Amino acid sequence: GKDCTVKSIAKDGAAEGSEISVGDTLLGVNGLRLEGLSASQVQRWIVGPVGTSVTILARRQGVQQNSGLFSSTLKRLNPEDSSVPVEEMVQEAERLKGLEAEQEGLLRRL
Repeated sequence: GKDCTVKSIAKDGAAEGSEISVGDTLLGVNGLRLEGLSASQVQRWIVGPVGTSVTILARRQGVQQNSGLFSSTLKRLNPEDSSVPVEEMVQEAERLKGLEAEQEGLLRRL
């Protein structure tokens, strides 16, 4: 599957001020491997009830210690918190918008 790479850190999101940085590769959420999962599945695992914690396992390129592996426990700040947006999530959202537009066009023709 594709790697989930952190594209940006949301301002005032749970990841702001954490160890997680742009360019890190997400490998796991709460002990579950992300390999083979879609971006929407990854996002569902990261998002959760306000005040609960989520532990992210990630890898940072160019770091020798522990092969660049590290974990970071984040406190969820808001129910829609996608404070660790990944590139695939953006691509998936664009793909879904395209499908919605396509469906609307088909419905208009009916």
